[in-house]
Amino acid sequence: MLQDRDFHRLMQREILEADPEECNYWRKASSIASFVFLLQLVTELAPEQDAHLVATSVIGLAKYYIECQPLLKNFPGWKPEHEKAGSYCGAYY
Repeated sequence: MLQDRDFHRLMQREILEADPEECNYWRKASSIASFVFLLQLVTELAPEQDAHLVATSVIGLAKYYIECQPLLKNFPGWKPEHEKAGSYCGAYY
């Protein structure tokens, strides 16, 4: 999402509209493979946890970070390198 702002905007639009037919497209899209990988990773690392809830929480954290970049620059402790994908998400992958 950091590298493709248009994709991020498209995803946000789909969330806001919540059209069932469009959601069906996303269910078939290649991004599902990434989610399945995340589910498998969570299951391996924390089998006692609900993998779906943990995976969606991870995505939510990353999404918040991306969406709030313009605001985060004004928060205490912000550094220019925080804008780079690797400074947050990349540190864990």
